[in-house]
Amino acid sequence: MVLPEQGYRLLPPRGHFVYKLFCLQATRSQEIQPMDRWDLLLIGIAGYVAVMALVRLMAGRRNKVIEQFHQDAKRQAATQANKKSKTNDKQADQDVA
Repeated sequence: MVLPEQGYRLLPPRGHFVYKLFCLQATRSQEIQPMDRWDLLLIGIAGYVAVMALVRLMAGRRNKVIEQFHQDAKRQAATQANKKSKTNDKQADQDVA
């Protein structure tokens, strides 16, 4: 293990499997290849699919929230109407008595 005062190592010890994997990858390709037309096309398609999926999820969530809001508003209006009718019934009973 490397102590912090000795500095940081970029690679693990030679016997470590990550070191062997790094050396294997380093020997396979020495330089990074630029992206070609097909890579850009695939990235564009993947981005489009991801954005459209997110938009559909957000629209579905919005519709659920709006529906829940309408149900709550109807429930609250019905509760207020029941309270009004009860107070009107009480006043009518008092007027009759």
